[in-house]
Amino acid sequence: MVEVYWQVAGGHPEAISQCRNEFHFSEDDTSRIFEKGATTRDEKCFLGCFFSTLGVIVDGKYSLSGAEAHVDKDFANDPDKAKKIHAVNAKCAEEVTTTDKCETGELLRACYHKNLGE
Repeated sequence: MVEVYWQVAGGHPEAISQCRNEFHFSEDDTSRIFEKGATTRDEKCFLGCFFSTLGVIVDGKYSLSGAEAHVDKDFANDPDKAKKIHAVNAKCAEEVTTTDKCETGELLRACYHKNLGE
């Protein structure tokens, strides 16, 4: 499922680019953040920016409906992958309950990485 995780994260280069520019990160920085996790506040806020741009974080909280809309759109031609990601979204909705956009960003990255990166 590692390739699915990268499809989800890397399938939105415009959001990555927008947030990379906002936080002044290089491509190498953002790849490392997605793969290894955020350790600084700016790195966590980069992830919060990314997920917010996609509508997956709304008002600092994980938006299950926003995440589901992306799955339906991004994996419309692959119902098996969509089904797996829907299950992960439900799991992440239970695990990620913080209301701080930056913290939510890193917690979501970790949840997706753990559950899709296997």
